[in-house]
Amino acid sequence: APALPHPTPDPTMPHTILVVDDSAVVRGLHGHHLRGAGYTVLEAENGFVALEVLAAHRCDAAVVDVNMPLMDGITLLRELRAAPATCSLPVAIASSEHDAHDVALGTAAGADAYLVKPTAGAALVAVVRGMLERAPAPTPDSVAAPRRRLARPGG
Repeated sequence: APALPHPTPDPTMPHTILVVDDSAVVRGLHGHHLRGAGYTVLEAENGFVALEVLAAHRCDAAVVDVNMPLMDGITLLRELRAAPATCSLPVAIASSEHDAHDVALGTAAGADAYLVKPTAGAALVAVVRGMLERAPAPTPDSVAAPRRRLARPGG
C-alpha cells in the first residue's frame, strides 16, 4: 500500500527540528536551546538514524554534525538533497571542522548554514529561525516523508 503523506503543517504548531550528532551531550545541548526557543526537537545519532526519523516524522529543519559513524553529515545531506520529499529541507551543518575546505564541502553538498562547534545557543536558534523564515512554503509533495529503506552497513 502506498504511504500516506504527512499532514500539511499547521502554522500554529511549533516547528520540529531534527538534531543529528553522534554525541549525546551535543544533541542534548542543541535540543535544550531549541526547545527553549519553542521548537519540538527530534534526535538521531547518525545519518542512517536521521533518515529513519525523517521517514516517520515531518521535520521543518535539521542541524547536522559532519563527523559521525555509519553515515556522516555530508553523505546525509547529499541523500536529503537527492530525495524529492527532503530536497528543500533547511539544513545547518554544525561541525568542529571550520577551515575553508570544510565549509565549501558543506555548502557544495547543499547546506543552508554552517555553524562551528561549540555553538552558542543564541547563534544556533538564530540560524534555525533564519532558515525557517527563508524556507519555501510546504507543498503536499514536500511534506511526505521519504519511504525507501536504506541498508545499514554490516546489516
